[in-house]
Formats: sequence, structure tokens, C-alpha cells
Amino acid sequence: MSPFSVQLQYLRRSRGLRQKAMADLLGVDAANLSAIENGQRPPPRKNEFLEKIRDCQELSEEEFSDLKMRAEATQLLGPVVSGASPDQINVALDFLRSLRSLRPPQLRVIRAALEMHDDT
Repeated sequence: MSPFSVQLQYLRRSRGLRQKAMADLLGVDAANLSAIENGQRPPPRKNEFLEKIRDCQELSEEEFSDLKMRAEATQLLGPVVSGASPDQINVALDFLRSLRSLRPPQLRVIRAALEMHDDT
């Protein structure tokens, strides 16, 4: 399962909705929603889908922000972030956004930090 699928399933269940009911609210096929929830399909890239989820689930700003972050992580990183914490996912996304602008001194610091992990 992907970070997005885990969160989507959690949000639906926490609000007491069955997949069919949520699929109807979102205007998608129940089989499609099931595939997204099980991580067999990535989240749609259109923001409209996320906004529909926000509206039909009455998500708080924090919940919506977390869902968007998980959708982006799933789309960009796929299985690499499966099981990662939100903090770890944010670091991975920040790293990807900055990768091309990193200079050798910054890369050395990152490498040193990663090597610290090997020592623990």
C-alpha cells in the first residue's frame, strides 16, 4: 500500500463510509476507488480529485495538507516511501525538489548524515 492509499482508507473508515458510498460521493467507480485504496493504482494527478475528497470528507486543513503530501509522495516516490512516516516523506520530497541545486559541499553534508545512520 502507498502512503496515499493508507491515508485515504483511514479517512473513509474514520467517517464510517463504505467504499461504494465514498465512490458515489466522488463520482468514481467503486472498483477504481478500491484499486486506489489498495495501492494498485496511484492517486489521480488532478487536484479536483483531492478537492472532492476534501469536500465530501469535510477534511480539516491539516488533514487535506497531509493527504496532498501523501499523494505527491506516492506519485513521485512510489514504493520507496511505503511505510515511511510523514516526516520521512517530507524530507524525501524536500530532497527531490532541491536535488538539482545541491552543490558539492551540501552533498558531502548529506552523505555524512546518511553515513551516521550506518553507525547506529
